[in-house]
Amino acid sequence: MLLCLFSAGPGSTDSASLTEVEACMRANTPEKTGTQQFGIGTFDGDGEIRSVGGTLWWRRFDDGLSKLSAKLDKPPDMRGTAFLLVEKPDRKDMFTYLPELRKTRRITSRSVAGSLFGTEFSYEDFQHLQSLGSTSTRDRLPDEEKAGRKMYVISSRPTKDSGSAYTRIVSRIDQETCVPLEVDFFAHGEEPVKQLRVPIDSLTRAGEVWIPKQATLRNLDNQRESRLSVDEVEFDVELPKALFSQSRLERL
Repeated sequence: MLLCLFSAGPGSTDSASLTEVEACMRANTPEKTGTQQFGIGTFDGDGEIRSVGGTLWWRRFDDGLSKLSAKLDKPPDMRGTAFLLVEKPDRKDMFTYLPELRKTRRITSRSVAGSLFGTEFSYEDFQHLQSLGSTSTRDRLPDEEKAGRKMYVISSRPTKDSGSAYTRIVSRIDQETCVPLEVDFFAHGEEPVKQLRVPIDSLTRAGEVWIPKQATLRNLDNQRESRLSVDEVEFDVELPKALFSQSRLERL
């Protein structure tokens, strides 16, 4: 969603050369808050099978840690479905509210690979897209150039106790805008199981921050893909702290 926030994030590093990449990506983040309208269409070989849309809010607090909440407005049968992600020093807590059950449930490590809003994005994928991914060890690989764009390349290996569905995640980050344009997710072997792609012509500037207005996540196992679109982006607007509480989920 807020893909401009995808960064090296917290965790251990194996190379001091990561500092340059981290600084680039930190410079491409809002100061305090962000809000946006989003839509996600999911497709298989026969066409669209699901479309959802809603609002996402993000806030960085005084301790430097972030919280994020999202609520669906459509389709009608999913209206009111909500999600909360809370970054803590040693973990990330996630909760989802299901209006048909009138119940908020915690996302555990066993269910972190489950589908977010019925899309090909898993809860874990969502964490990574918000730079709130699980603890991992990171390496900077040799820079690459694609379609005339110079790319930083980062390889991330989630720790065994993180509950991650992936053994390795490779991100290619545009050096000019500091936005990840390609992310490959590996679960086994040398071929990725998912690929995230951001079209270079979808990048736009909101104030001092570059954001992608489109992104596609393709699941190579089932050949489905979810296409994200972003609209009405605002940064550093006033957002109440209560918006990011578990008790508020059912009233978003």
